[in-house]
Amino acid sequence: MTPGASQNEATSRAPSARIEPLPDEDADDEQRELLVTAPMAQRAPNFFRVLVRSPSAYRGLVAGYGRNDAVPSRDYELMALRTAWRCQCEYIFAQHSKKSTGLGVVSDHEVDAVVTGPGAPEWAPWEANLLRAVDELHDEACITDATWAILAERYDERQLVEVPMIVGGYHNLAFAMNSYGVQLEPGAQGFPAV
Repeated sequence: MTPGASQNEATSRAPSARIEPLPDEDADDEQRELLVTAPMAQRAPNFFRVLVRSPSAYRGLVAGYGRNDAVPSRDYELMALRTAWRCQCEYIFAQHSKKSTGLGVVSDHEVDAVVTGPGAPEWAPWEANLLRAVDELHDEACITDATWAILAERYDERQLVEVPMIVGGYHNLAFAMNSYGVQLEPGAQGFPAV
């Protein structure tokens, strides 16, 4: 599916839930404990309630989910949003649109510009390069030397290590969410109209 096509037009995306979110009454003790102790489950209830059907997958995600502060929040959110768009994962896009605007690190207008990508006039050269890095990872599974050099002008080694890990992590989540058919919560804002 090309970016911009709706999920209903896509034959490669589940148009409805293939695995339903686990209702409280069907959860066993282990599943209830996992849902109660993981604070991020409250932000994305449908996804985590699907994933908790496999407690080992849930624990694996939660163990790797912790976001450290090496990469600035704005940069992190721009990478998450662009990855969600490129993978056509409306669920991740909706979650990070709400989160990033709620934190005040990305404006509503900039969320819309993420869809256009690095060529959008809204972006400063640094931000365009960051979005370009996401696109290169998505398209070629590698950041080019030119893009890397610009990243290295601002980022230290720790931050450089994180860039492909952040993008790759959201690819992994998109693969799962798109395949499970995780649906947006009621009232959630999905992709912008383009």
